[in-house]
Amino acid sequence: MGAYINTADLNAEWGADNVILWSNLDNTDVVIDATRVAAAIAYAEGYVETRLRKLRYLVPFVFNSTGAESLFKRIIAVIAGEWLASHRAAVINEELEATDLNQLPARRKWAENQIDMIASGQMQPDLAPSGDDVFAPFVVQ
Repeated sequence: MGAYINTADLNAEWGADNVILWSNLDNTDVVIDATRVAAAIAYAEGYVETRLRKLRYLVPFVFNSTGAESLFKRIIAVIAGEWLASHRAAVINEELEATDLNQLPARRKWAENQIDMIASGQMQPDLAPSGDDVFAPFVVQ
């Protein structure tokens, strides 16, 4: 579906029932609204790429390890799920446990912190470097 994640990744992070509920604006469907899920994934992937563009990593990301890929999948799935849940015009189903919605800000903050640590160099995932990166001193004449 997306370049980095798909519906299964969202379901793994948030639970299939939540993804179904959050993707349907009218609370009547019992299946995922694929268009809204695709929009959430596109937003999340674009957001992460934009936050890390012009840094040391090639965009689109090229993962050199499964660990780096897993980290980015989780970051993107968190942002996509938060987008689905918080960008609904309809009232959230009252049967949904409040704890599910209370997790949204904390999980989004976790994702933002991960991106900040990557951007600052505190965390260096195993991604292909951009061609513009300089790894050694050089002299300009």
